[in-house]
Amino acid sequence: MTTPDGWDELWDRRRPRRFPGRPRWRTGRRFRTRPPALALASGAADRSDAQAECNRGHAATPAIPPPRLLRRLPSRCANLSGRRGAGNGQAVSIYALKGRFQALLRPLVGALHRAGATANQVTVAALALSLAVAALVHLRAPEQPLLYVLLPGWMLLRMALNAIDGMLAREFGQQSRLGAYLNELCDVIADAALYLSLLSVPGVVPHLPWALALLAALTEYAGVLGVMTGASRRYDGPMGKSDRAFVVGLLGLLLGLGLVSAPAVNGVLVAMALLCLVTVWRRVARGLRESH
Repeated sequence: MTTPDGWDELWDRRRPRRFPGRPRWRTGRRFRTRPPALALASGAADRSDAQAECNRGHAATPAIPPPRLLRRLPSRCANLSGRRGAGNGQAVSIYALKGRFQALLRPLVGALHRAGATANQVTVAALALSLAVAALVHLRAPEQPLLYVLLPGWMLLRMALNAIDGMLAREFGQQSRLGAYLNELCDVIADAALYLSLLSVPGVVPHLPWALALLAALTEYAGVLGVMTGASRRYDGPMGKSDRAFVVGLLGLLLGLGLVSAPAVNGVLVAMALLCLVTVWRRVARGLRESH
């Protein structure tokens, strides 16, 4: 298709020019686009060459964000790393501190490996000690409330043991199918035993520790299901395993010091149960999002 005679001259008269050789298109409603015939006949080869040159210029020179955006980049990158984190959605969970905790434990892990300890041995030992601490608190703490202080001390030590068995498995080639089963099952059983030890608090509603133990197992099950759907093992908060350990340990400390009573414990257990439901929802939702 060719341009009708006189179109070029007519178009030049209808468009004002601010600088010679550089057209400035009129912005009126009637002049926002060029006539179709003129647009098709304006030289496709010239436009393609100019577009290729423009593309080469953009590829060679990276776009530099404005200074205002550059000031925001560090915080945005931190937010993205926190959400992925353990990509795994750890921005609102104590689990996000696991990396620093592991760095402190690395010398001890090396010593245990040289001594011949295995990851599965550490996992089973943590379960046995958890059951012993839970039984002691449940049976003796009503007469000796100071025994509730065992809960925060053991929760911290158990978190260390959980990190140690994982580091032994990953860093020293001790990963196994049996270890994967032991890691998940022992954690759920130990958690349930420690939560149920709060049944010994006089005046606590018996259904609440049982509900917390059930919902805690449900949160871990929701995290493991991520692997079955093609996602990663989900550790999203706000009430993951580390968060529950912190809250129960704090409750034990306050009970041992006589600073709280059954009504406060009941309220905390209800809040933990509700947050466990939120955690289940977040782990399922983010696992589905990751798998897609």
